[in-house]
Amino acid sequence: MENFHEPILQNPISCKGGGLAIYINKRVVELESQIEIFDPNPDPDNVNGEFQFVKLHNCKGFNKTKVIANVYRSPSRKADAFNLLLDSVLHKINRYSKKHIVMAGDFNMDLLKHDSTSDFQDLTNIMSNHGFVQIISRPTRVTDTSATLIDHVYTNNLDYTLSSSIITLDLSDHLGTLTKICLDKNSSTTKITPPHPLAVTAENCSTRIFNDANDEKFRSLINEECWESIDKNTDANAQFNEFLTIYTGHYNNAYPLKAKRSRRKNERHNSKPWILPWLEDAIARKDDLFHFSVKFPTSENVEAHKKMKKFCEKHVNIAKEQYTKKYFKQYGDNSKKQWQMINNLLGRKIYRNEQLRVKSA
Repeated sequence: MENFHEPILQNPISCKGGGLAIYINKRVVELESQIEIFDPNPDPDNVNGEFQFVKLHNCKGFNKTKVIANVYRSPSRKADAFNLLLDSVLHKINRYSKKHIVMAGDFNMDLLKHDSTSDFQDLTNIMSNHGFVQIISRPTRVTDTSATLIDHVYTNNLDYTLSSSIITLDLSDHLGTLTKICLDKNSSTTKITPPHPLAVTAENCSTRIFNDANDEKFRSLINEECWESIDKNTDANAQFNEFLTIYTGHYNNAYPLKAKRSRRKNERHNSKPWILPWLEDAIARKDDLFHFSVKFPTSENVEAHKKMKKFCEKHVNIAKEQYTKKYFKQYGDNSKKQWQMINNLLGRKIYRNEQLRVKSA
């Protein structure tokens, strides 16, 4: 995913499929060296539960460390055995109790049946004994016949927890959980001051687009520049000013300033080029129908969502096929452009380790 570090993956041990993954946005921690993977599980081969832990150092430049944990319990494993393993893991991370810790995942324990199931009561008791509070209160898996709260989010610091909610995205048979946490020095009780009337906002600022194509253009402009005009001056300040003028000109040419436009109602961020505006509206309608079918799971609402989902999938595939055919026809004699599209369709990332060098005059 764009603007994310490479995902941290962990193979499954308690079942054949699945596995654990954590995606970390580069706005949270800029460098991979700020991400520390650690395993507090005293029995890594125990198949009754799966745990994935990372420490995020200096979040957003502040001297704060956050601990994020991904948890999974297979429904085929006994809940009491999972609770024993979880308790031993929590004992190991007690050393980090002064840091903000968030543990989230598919526990496959329905907390809506907390009062009638002793294993579920033991789970909440174990978490509370170690200072954790469960902050999801609505069902996270809804079917025609049931509604269960099996995806949990636990935190040891409510002051740094801004909000928690359920996301009704039609990506799996589970609903998503969303938890917003505070990453800076201050807790959520910090007073928010209104912006200065002359502050830069989305409505009055310009932006530059940084992508592989513009990077390649800038690299080409720099490599092709001969810099002869710099040698015409004998004064060091004049030479520097000439260098800066040339460099800035190439920079502005490769990364031109563009006024930030207002987005359409259903416009997606970094949308695929074959997703046209009318198709974005249809997908938004499909998401609304899914949300409505989860909230009011009548047969009519479920059927309306299925019909709209089938419509969107059909026309997305048609639009994608038409776009790629037109693209390959347009760049039939350009193998570089063709491979860019192939890599894009296959989801491959291009890594560039080369350094930019300035030719000497």
